[in-house]
Amino acid sequence: MIKRLGRALLVFGWITIISFLAGRCPEPEIDKIMATISYAGSESELRASIRHAMGIDQPFHLHYLRWLGVWPQEDGKFRGVLEGCLGDELWR
Repeated sequence: MIKRLGRALLVFGWITIISFLAGRCPEPEIDKIMATISYAGSESELRASIRHAMGIDQPFHLHYLRWLGVWPQEDGKFRGVLEGCLGDELWR
């Protein structure tokens, strides 16, 4: 019974890590987003604000724990995949 529970937790961990990595935005995608936005400031400010809005300016482990929902967001609330929050729509 304990072995099965351990294996289930291990599989759950791997599935969540793979899902998290699949949804993490690479730098070339930020370039595509920047091309669709008109911004009066500098390019580096825009890149920094996009990275912050997507959460990829955080350390990897903190971003993963916030995505999962076991670490509080910047506003102090716990939201994440474990609660059914699959993310926010950033660009409408």
